[in-house]
Amino acid sequence: MRPISAPRRDYVSASLFSILLVFGIAAEILYLSKDLRLRWDTTAEGLFTPSPSTQKVLAKLKKKLVIEAYFSSKLPGYMRQQRQQIVEMLDEYEQSSGGKLSVLYFDPLEDQAIEDRARRLGIRKHQANDFSDDSASFQVVWQGVMLRYGGDKKKVIETLGAQQLEETLTPQIRELVLDRKPKIGFIAKPQRHHQWAQSMGQQPTSWDTVKKGVEGRFDVVTLDLGNGELLPADLDVLVVIEPKDMNDWEKYCIDQFVMGGGNLIVFADAADYSIDHMNSYQKSPYQLDTPDSKLKWNDMLASYGIESSYKVVAELQQGLGLLGTVILINDDRNGFKGGALMPYWVQVKPLDWKKLYNASVKDPTKGQELRDKYHPGFEADHPLLSSMRFLDFFWPTEVLLSEKLPEGVEGKVLVYTSPVAVAQIPPQSTRPDDRLMMSNLIGTSRSEGKQVGLMATVKGSFTSAFKGMDIPKRPGADKNGAVLVRQDPVKSADAKQGTEKKADEKKADEKKADEKKADDSGDAKASEPQTTSKPAKVTLPGEILAPDAPDEPDEPDAPDEPDEPDAPDEPDDGRDPLPARIDKGKVPGRIVVVGDANMIRDDHLRGYYGMMGMARSANGQAFFDNLVDWMSLDLDLVELRSSRTVDRRIIFDKGDGPENESEEAKKMRIAWKKAFLRWANTLGPIFLILVFGLITFSVRAGEKRRFLASLDNPKT
Repeated sequence: MRPISAPRRDYVSASLFSILLVFGIAAEILYLSKDLRLRWDTTAEGLFTPSPSTQKVLAKLKKKLVIEAYFSSKLPGYMRQQRQQIVEMLDEYEQSSGGKLSVLYFDPLEDQAIEDRARRLGIRKHQANDFSDDSASFQVVWQGVMLRYGGDKKKVIETLGAQQLEETLTPQIRELVLDRKPKIGFIAKPQRHHQWAQSMGQQPTSWDTVKKGVEGRFDVVTLDLGNGELLPADLDVLVVIEPKDMNDWEKYCIDQFVMGGGNLIVFADAADYSIDHMNSYQKSPYQLDTPDSKLKWNDMLASYGIESSYKVVAELQQGLGLLGTVILINDDRNGFKGGALMPYWVQVKPLDWKKLYNASVKDPTKGQELRDKYHPGFEADHPLLSSMRFLDFFWPTEVLLSEKLPEGVEGKVLVYTSPVAVAQIPPQSTRPDDRLMMSNLIGTSRSEGKQVGLMATVKGSFTSAFKGMDIPKRPGADKNGAVLVRQDPVKSADAKQGTEKKADEKKADEKKADEKKADDSGDAKASEPQTTSKPAKVTLPGEILAPDAPDEPDEPDAPDEPDEPDAPDEPDDGRDPLPARIDKGKVPGRIVVVGDANMIRDDHLRGYYGMMGMARSANGQAFFDNLVDWMSLDLDLVELRSSRTVDRRIIFDKGDGPENESEEAKKMRIAWKKAFLRWANTLGPIFLILVFGLITFSVRAGEKRRFLASLDNPKT
């Protein structure tokens, strides 16, 4: 064995020393920068980086925010990766807060006092399956957090999951930071109670679900303007659901809210349809305006730039999932009858109809002209609709913009049907298995089919619809405009009893006073000297009476001093006075009209009727949440709700095996794929490092050879 030469030994020693020096410098850098905790998120979706919305919320922290995480350390194997994601994301929250947020971890399984505290806070444990190689068991898991802001404001999240963590955590932090919740008001006329539903013990349809869905983020109030009340001055968003029997006072209050820069949402319906026990899908009549209305509801919306024909819309585009839902039809005589497609239940998707629809017209030259006018179902990148894969409408009404928008107002139709939809006067029955109805719809779609707008918005400084008109009479006001006091029946009865009681007491007091006065007068007469009175003169028949001497005139009483006029009674019923009228809005406002109120109705959101044909509005709640957030200019929450996580799980069996593959062969094929990926992940990085090292070594060796060659040949 040849001894290593001195130059080569020095080279090896220098190389080893350089490697140790590099490792030492790297370790020193890591130690010195341990408090900086710099990271680089290499995931395509930025799974471990707080979104801009979260960073905006954290930037608003004015006080210290402490997150108490009650996490148990013992976890089933499949939950450990999720827990690591939660911990790393909470650490990113802490780093993004600039020192205003800190996270404290507690393990309830290690200390009974910690467990008792978690229970008092409202954090609950849950059981998770723990599968091992030869057994299965249940394991107790704690994974809840408590947010404490400034020491006095608190929020508790019972269980914090890795999926949609930001969507859960950031809104809770935002509620703690805000000094005031935005206020949203609901105006919804009472729903009629269908007789068949009443016989089955069901409650009238309502919109309580969407109200409860926004109560955490908004100060929710239910409003009734029919008695002369005013809208709250601090109202941010007004939601009018299925307007009907609207009087001029209600319209005036809504108009003045819009003039003041308020944001108005209207869920309109062309008709009130219901599903009875025979699945007849019958229409119940109702009117938009009261008979004494001087301004129609449609005319009021048209003055802002949005119109509605109040025609019900049917979708006739088969395929692409746009014909709505398959309705199950029952028949009391023959039992289950079968399924039918419901054209009046429309499902809209973000499809580009310019590319998808081939217009069938007699003149081919007009086909392209028509396609150029088509719009997508809805824009997938719109902040309001970006998280929606589809929208369900039930008996929707047509919504469109005015041909000429008012000055200073801009608008846009946000949702369209396919190009073969039909808008028609609401029929009495929309039973989906009615062949005659379907035949008429198909024939109409061939001649009159078009893209129908189902949702539109306008924004700008609006002009009052009541400009040039008298202010409507306020309910509860007399003919002169003074507000009358509305008496509650119970309070009125109590007041009446109290008045009668006071009157009786007053009479009794007056009686006592008179008796006392009489007694005082009797005592005074008894103490005065007695005088002899003249006897009464008796007149005999035929006797002429001499005139009596005239009585001395009594001294005139001193004139009474004139009483001061009473101040006029001012009505005091606890209501705010009428504010100054606004004919032209100075602050821009926004109006959105959605051509369907059924999509957010309780029974459609929950799918109450099951086999009786009631479809479920899958995205109704999410759409409503996005809409009120968008209208309240809270785009941060809309962005969080719209974020999507790409499923990057590895699918080992894609159905690409042999046609007659046995189950055992399938398992072996999948096991081979797993083993290959495991070894590739293990040896692949090592191989890449070796290749990089060899390339680097060869490059440096070539440079050295060229350098030595230049020393031997001075001319080069």
